Amino acid sequence: MIRKRISRTKLLEFFATLPPCLVGIEACPTAHYWSRRLQTLGHTVRLMPPSYVKAYVKRSKNDANDAAAICEAVTRPSMRFVATKSEQQQSGLMLHRSRSFLVCQRTMLSNAIRGHMAELGIISAKGRNGTAELLKIIANEQDDSHSRGRPVQPRHPRSPICGCQGRDRGHREAHPCLAPVE
Repeated sequence: MIRKRISRTKLLEFFATLPPCLVGIEACPTAHYWSRRLQTLGHTVRLMPPSYVKAYVKRSKNDANDAAAICEAVTRPSMRFVATKSEQQQSGLMLHRSRSFLVCQRTMLSNAIRGHMAELGIISAKGRNGTAELLKIIANEQDDSHSRGRPVQPRHPRSPICGCQGRDRGHREAHPCLAPVE
């Protein structure tokens, strides 16, 4: 075990001077990059989940205590290690995370638009179709439904004429388009 404070810029220079050894790294966002770089220098690198290393921290959390805990944890026979990911694997994961992030943002934006329009009395269905209907109303300068406060609701599949939902019995009997099918 070596007790020496090293900056990130000098890290590879330092490890290039050492004979091949076991290096323990807490798995964090840059751990896979450093693992690949140190393996090219001939070192054996073991990545450990932070939750497993935490059990070996003896005192308050700081860099020196974390390093001592990592040294202790890497030598334990029961320790579980994380495999080093290749650049291709990390790129694939980045794509999936980016897509997931964009889907969340799209949903947040859609909900915000629905909420703001509901404050003006324009109500729409949930989901992409309801948001698309709202966006058409917003983009249409001729449509004054936003000033009248008319709700935008999905039309009943059998009622293209009036757009009613056909929820109450009296309304269904009054419209032939909503009459019960026999």
